[in-house]
Amino acid sequence: MANLQARGTTPDAWQQAIAAFHETSSACVLSVTGGGASAIARLLEVPGASHTILEAIVPYAPAALDSWLARPPEQYCSRETALAMSAAAYARAERLSGKPADSARSIESGAEPQRRLLGIGCTASLVSSRPKRGDHRVHLAVHSSDATAWVSVTLAKGAR
Repeated sequence: MANLQARGTTPDAWQQAIAAFHETSSACVLSVTGGGASAIARLLEVPGASHTILEAIVPYAPAALDSWLARPPEQYCSRETALAMSAAAYARAERLSGKPADSARSIESGAEPQRRLLGIGCTASLVSSRPKRGDHRVHLAVHSSDATAWVSVTLAKGAR
């Protein structure tokens, strides 16, 4: 949190951003490994999470992530792995919602539009108890019925 505060993002700003997300018509499944797992607690502690979060999973061990993706990834912390995690999370969101995530079909039939389903995948390689050979990095991907977006960030080692 200190890094965010140093750059002008306060805890209140995070809470407001999360509350705004909870007020949308989105519903998501999160799949998070590594240092990003603390984000789940932040999302759940802001009122409205039960409307937005269908499920949060932390396939932390390599075998757990292999199972979640139905195959071992080439690298456990990579953009490609975050994209695969978001696609798996989206498929899970569809199963949990019990309906296809096609709100256009609902509108045409006169039914109420469904919530927009999202699959969110995040893998992060941050501070470890062992010496770190590579960069500290985070890969985040969001998958929906009509789009996929991602961001990858490399963090400065030793910065707090």
